[in-house]
Amino acid sequence: ELMKNLTVEFIKNNWSYKNNILNFDDFFKASILIPLCEIDGNLYIIFEKRATNIKQGDEICFPGGKYEKTDSNFSYTALRETSEELGIGIDRISIIHELDTLISPFNSIIYSFLGFIEASSFNDFNINLDEVQKLLFIPLDWFLNQNPEIYKIYHESHPHTFDSNGNKINTFPAKSFGLPDKYHTSWSNGFRDIFLYKYENEIIWGFTAAILKDFIDKYNKL
Repeated sequence: ELMKNLTVEFIKNNWSYKNNILNFDDFFKASILIPLCEIDGNLYIIFEKRATNIKQGDEICFPGGKYEKTDSNFSYTALRETSEELGIGIDRISIIHELDTLISPFNSIIYSFLGFIEASSFNDFNINLDEVQKLLFIPLDWFLNQNPEIYKIYHESHPHTFDSNGNKINTFPAKSFGLPDKYHTSWSNGFRDIFLYKYENEIIWGFTAAILKDFIDKYNKL
């Protein structure tokens, strides 16, 4: 095999990669929909309360889920998952706008979309009980003057972990590499805001609340 031409001109003439998120293929990718519906002249945001026995059971979220390679794009993922979870035809769901993308500290990318569901009654939905125990229809105007509570969580980067017996496992032996002492225990420590809304007896928090707050903040600026 011939060696590549080690010149700047070679790079200029042959570099054809598109910009993307670094290590994009290694991320878990999902899409969610903020679904609006108008019933009896009132505009609602629809939330799900997840089934008890699934991952993150009993929590409030938007409809959505994992991007599948058979999905044509990330917006289709949001439409497909919403249709499956809420039990309403995909032809009755439309995308209004793409919203900001959330990159989590846990190696996942969440694409979010604002959508509208054509429904004339709360009874138009036939939820998938394997995933959803109930729907919450919260009036959009409830959020417009509702500031979330703000809390903090603390993140640390550790060069080690522990097995089930409490034995230390060095996953990044920084000391043996001769790296500075600060990398021998933990580093890049910092706080992250956690938003929380209380609606009646339910709690909306975490990534759902972060995406919601961003949407409401932008809506209030229209």
